[in-house]
Amino acid sequence: LLRTYLRRATELNVYPKASEQLFSEDQYLWGQFSRLKESDARVIVSLISTSSEMYNVLRYAERLDMLSEKYVWLCNSACATVQSFVGPNGLVNENLRKKARGMIGIEQTGGFGSNFANFTERWRNLDPFEYQGGGNTRFDKISPFIYDAIFSFAYAARGIINGTDEIDPAFLGSQGSVEFEGLTGNVDYQRSGDTRVSQFSITNFRSWTDADLQTEWTGRDTVIEDNIRSGPDRFESFITVGCWTGKTTGKDSVFNFTHNILFPSGKEELPDLDLRNPIEYWDCEAREMKTDETGKSVRLD
Repeated sequence: LLRTYLRRATELNVYPKASEQLFSEDQYLWGQFSRLKESDARVIVSLISTSSEMYNVLRYAERLDMLSEKYVWLCNSACATVQSFVGPNGLVNENLRKKARGMIGIEQTGGFGSNFANFTERWRNLDPFEYQGGGNTRFDKISPFIYDAIFSFAYAARGIINGTDEIDPAFLGSQGSVEFEGLTGNVDYQRSGDTRVSQFSITNFRSWTDADLQTEWTGRDTVIEDNIRSGPDRFESFITVGCWTGKTTGKDSVFNFTHNILFPSGKEELPDLDLRNPIEYWDCEAREMKTDETGKSVRLD
């Protein structure tokens, strides 16, 4: 997975400063994270496969001050979960939770689009005793693709009902021209063949309250999983803020953001990740030594 990521990143002109195949044992993590720290990388991409391993990773990152406003963390669906803040004792590590605010994650979702929204609303209102699984908005990630596969065959079959005995060739030809708006977005066999790209929700670990239910976007319906209660009426969760559908414009992927990401600072502005070491210099006019804390304000020619 790491090799695949590095290869794909390079193809997109993204050149990682460092990479580590992390081991969950404590005796290795300190050295590995120390090397990451020394690389001056400011965007950390975690491909950890379990939340328990991510908990260990966050412990060492916190010890090296890598859970701060100086860093942006991007995590896959296995580690972008509140369970990553739960220790072996089953309790939430409050220190890690507070410092992880602003973390960005992804979550694979099965369906999207207006048809899926209508389907979800109808499913929510069904009697669960009559329709097994009804009465809620949670689906497994495969079901929407199954629905669209069935509709694909139905549309193809409708296109060949002409009395011919040569069903198979005609069916394949008809299916190749099928295009419709399904539960997983636009289904177009002519453009993408039999490949359907999954949608991914972009999530952001942030605070929210029941008052947010009065707005159009957040609250319980957009929470990916269980919440962490951080106050009488305040919760923290990985909240859906956008999605990626696999569509591209030229070489660029299309991300649809419904709301801005809150970074570790609690602000929407992208933090300055071009951090440099302070520079000490001699000010000829003031005739004294000074320090440029940013490392960028003074040019030494």
